[in-house]
Amino acid sequence: MSNKSIKKIMIAESGAAISTTLSSSSRQFLENTLAQATKRGYAADLKIFFAWAEAHQTAAIPATAETIANFLADQASGILSVWLRQESQLINGRPVSVATLRRRLAAIKYAHKLNKIEPSPTDTAEVRETLKGIRRTLGAKPNAKSALMSQDIQLLIKYIPETITGQRDRAILLLGFAGALRRSELTSLELSDIEVQENGMLVYIRSSKTDQEQQGQVIGIARSENKANCPVGAIEQWLQSSMILSGPIFRRIFANGKIAITTLSDRTIYNIVKNYCQLAGLDASRFGAHSLRRGFVTSAAKAKVDPFRIMAVTRHKRLETVKRYVDEANLISDYPGADLLK
Repeated sequence: MSNKSIKKIMIAESGAAISTTLSSSSRQFLENTLAQATKRGYAADLKIFFAWAEAHQTAAIPATAETIANFLADQASGILSVWLRQESQLINGRPVSVATLRRRLAAIKYAHKLNKIEPSPTDTAEVRETLKGIRRTLGAKPNAKSALMSQDIQLLIKYIPETITGQRDRAILLLGFAGALRRSELTSLELSDIEVQENGMLVYIRSSKTDQEQQGQVIGIARSENKANCPVGAIEQWLQSSMILSGPIFRRIFANGKIAITTLSDRTIYNIVKNYCQLAGLDASRFGAHSLRRGFVTSAAKAKVDPFRIMAVTRHKRLETVKRYVDEANLISDYPGADLLK
C-alpha cells in the first residue's frame, strides 16, 4: 500500500489522529482519550512520519518495524526532521531529542491502534533496540529547559509593566510557578476552576498529562506575604481589571486593549516566559514555559521541602520522578567533600 493511498488516517485540525472509517461518535470518544496538548503533539509527529514515509516511498500505515527503526535513526540525525507548516515541506534540521522520539513513536503506535493493527510494529525488539542505541548516543535530555528558580521569578516580576497586559502576564508567571502548572493547564483554566479564599486559592485542574481520563485534580496555593509576588493577589488584580465573569482566565489582548473571549495558545505562554527572561537579562534560550513548573520543583527541593508535599502540587504520580529533581537540586549542597580541602 502506498502512502498516498492511505485514507484510514487523517490529521484533524483539533490535533487528533482519527480513523475515518469510524462513526463520528466513535471518533469523538477516541479524541477524548487524549489530552488536547497530546493530540496536537501527535498530529505534528504524524505529519512528519507520513511525509518521511512518502519521501522514502514506503507505507506509513501499516508500517514495518524496519521502517520505524529507520525513521527514528533519521530523526536522531536531523534528517527530514523539521516540518515547515507554511511550505508544507519536510526538511533537514537539528537532531531530535530522545523525549521527542518517544512521543513520535507513541503517535505512530496510536495511529496503528486506531486502525486496529495489532500487534503494533512499534513494540518490536528492532524498534526498542534502535531507540536504546539512540539514547546511549544522544543522552536522555539534551534539550531540557532550565528551571526558573524563585529568585528568577521575583526578578522577572520587576520587569512587568503596570498595564492590563502586564497584569495578565504577572498572573501567568506567578500562578504557573506557584502551581507548578504546565502551559496547557494554564491555557485551559476557566474562572469556574478557581476558588479564592481569605488565606489562599484552590485551583481545579480539569485534565493534564498525568490525568488523561480527566478525573480532575485540586491544588491549594497560599497567599504570599510579599504582595508583589503573590500569585493569589495577581489573579485577583487581573480578574478585576479584565472584568472576566466566565470562561477562560488567560486571554489574548488586542492592540486597542480589548480582551478576546478565547484563551491564549500554548505558544503564547512560551513566548511570554521567553520575553520576560530576555528583558531581565537572562539567557532566554535556556528557558521556556516548562521552566515555571521545573522551577517550582527545584526551588522547593533546594528548600528541603518534603517530596510528598511537592507532589501534592506537581501531581507527579511517582516519587522517583520528584526525587530526581531533589537529588539534582542538592548535588552541590549535599557534596560530602566540602570540608576536605580546607
